[in-house]
Amino acid sequence: MLITMEGMKINTNKIYNSFLWAWGLSSVILLGVTLSVYFSPSFAVSTGVLFFIIIYFVQKKGIITKHIHPVLFFIFIPLSIYIGYKYNYFCTLSKDKGQFMSALSYACGSMIALYLSFFPLLYVSFSFKRIKKNSNDFLKKISIIISMPFLFLIYLPTVNMLGNSDDFNLSYWQFMFPNVVLFIIVVFTLIVVLFSLNNKIKNFIISLMFIAYIQMLIQSLFLNKNIGIIDGYVYKASDHVKEVVINTTVWLIIAIGLIVLFICKANIFMKISESVCIITFAYQLLVIIMSMITAPKFAFQMTNYCLIGDDQFVVSNNKNIIILMFDSLDNTYGQEIYEKDKYVYDYFKDFTMYTNTCSVFDMTRDSLPQIMTGATYDKDTVDYQEFYDRLHQNNYIINFYNYESLNESIPVEVNFDNYRQNSYENIEYIIKYDSVLGNSLRLSCYQTFPLAIKEYTNASTVEFNSQIIYRGNNQKAIYDNNEFEKSIDLTIDESGKNYFVIQHLDGIHFPKDDYYEAQKDCMIIATKYIDNLKELGLYDEATIIIMADHGLSDHKPPLTYPTPRFPLFMIKCAGEVHNEMELNNAPIYYTDILKTVLVCSNLYNEEDGDRFGKSIFDFEEGDTRERVWCNSGTSTAGFGAEHYVYTFEGGFSNLQEKVKLGQYKTIDY
Repeated sequence: MLITMEGMKINTNKIYNSFLWAWGLSSVILLGVTLSVYFSPSFAVSTGVLFFIIIYFVQKKGIITKHIHPVLFFIFIPLSIYIGYKYNYFCTLSKDKGQFMSALSYACGSMIALYLSFFPLLYVSFSFKRIKKNSNDFLKKISIIISMPFLFLIYLPTVNMLGNSDDFNLSYWQFMFPNVVLFIIVVFTLIVVLFSLNNKIKNFIISLMFIAYIQMLIQSLFLNKNIGIIDGYVYKASDHVKEVVINTTVWLIIAIGLIVLFICKANIFMKISESVCIITFAYQLLVIIMSMITAPKFAFQMTNYCLIGDDQFVVSNNKNIIILMFDSLDNTYGQEIYEKDKYVYDYFKDFTMYTNTCSVFDMTRDSLPQIMTGATYDKDTVDYQEFYDRLHQNNYIINFYNYESLNESIPVEVNFDNYRQNSYENIEYIIKYDSVLGNSLRLSCYQTFPLAIKEYTNASTVEFNSQIIYRGNNQKAIYDNNEFEKSIDLTIDESGKNYFVIQHLDGIHFPKDDYYEAQKDCMIIATKYIDNLKELGLYDEATIIIMADHGLSDHKPPLTYPTPRFPLFMIKCAGEVHNEMELNNAPIYYTDILKTVLVCSNLYNEEDGDRFGKSIFDFEEGDTRERVWCNSGTSTAGFGAEHYVYTFEGGFSNLQEKVKLGQYKTIDY
């Protein structure tokens, strides 16, 4: 291109080409210097020669000047600077040569990155020229190309997040941000790569994508019954051979049928695939819109309160009420450990294990607020606000440590002292978007992959709220078993304040595949905590409860009906001493906890009556009482807002019988 300026003719292409020569040769020199200093001269020479050959070939052929506008040079500068930063970091990891060499390596990385960034751009330019020539074909194929990325990165994450928004600290927009970014990158890359190929190869690859998409869509919609998505159950193919064989057969039939159709009637196959993808895309888009309309408002904003973990391992030099609440500890395994490995309970000789304990709910999201408020299944409550007020009036600090922010179902009036309203405005935090994306992808894979390989997607470790890192003095509470055990080093608050501490921990959800061994590990964590109390001289006068938020999750394959479980519950009141741990079969209930705490702490007055419900001491072995166990159903969307309510008298066997006979009523909770 020529530009005329006052009689002068300027060849901009020549200037552009000369500039690129200068840029490329400077990059070679800087590359040689940095590699020589940080690594070796021979490595620097060989790499520099290779890079020079590439530059010479590209410049002589005029590849860049013919196809890429100079403006793109400036567009790629921010990316090149970032790559230069990474290159500098890589160099200085090996040897620190001072600020001058660090700056030199930074410049070298930036210059090389800017030059090399033209090559993928040339490839993109080539692909889009072909798309422009075949625009009709592009419009037909685009629905197939985006179908699988949309299912994995937009549809399933949206349904999972908005269906369980109570369980997320992240807002929907924060949760979806890395998914949307990856979706754009994947779709763009697929378009560029596929449309750079000849039609025969392109159509073949697109057909394979459609076949895989249909199989995964059918799996996620119809073939995942009772696989235990993120409820602590690790689906193992070896435990479900029959179901796996049937599932694999369905996948093979779908694949073979569609492949035969493609071979015999390629045109018909492509028309069907285009239509199916458009229809399913429209359906998924409608579901997303409806989910966004019906989702609660807090799903679209980052939770503006949290439970701070600064004093998680601080106790009082005076009175302590401590609840170690492990997720899903089960009474069945508790008794089995007592029979087979009784040594595990040596540290608990002053405790009483209540072996006939029924939780009101079977899931954490319902059971936790129930425990905190003493509510029954129909939401009638005891005077829980007075319970917490009485503790505060008696000089107690109340700290609750949980894996997430305060559950939406727990009323604000509970008034935990480590609760910070609007704290995110004052706390510095970082969201690990790469981990959020990784967990989202694992969950999507778990929902779409065949039963034979589900166990390899590792969905049981999915946890989104732990991807928020707090800085400064406001740390998030520790929930992970191993991290909690390593961190136990109790310190004393010498202020004279009493402490009521509730530690909610991971429990036996995900640490091991073997629930028995996992529960033993949890008890060992509790012994370490108790050992710390003894070393500080605070054990004797402490009220300590070791419990589960609920029993093991239910409706496990191959059972088609829910299998009720009773949670572990052990207690030692202040001043209580035994020669060995006692077992008690009294019919206690999770509505009994508030009054029990007051009784053990000498804060209950006889005139209170049933103001705080019943306590575990109001019942003896051999008693019967009416209790209710609520099963959240088998739905994985929202964990089943519809609950199956079983009313029973007697013990565990009576509840089992009610469940097997299906004697329940349905409520929305």
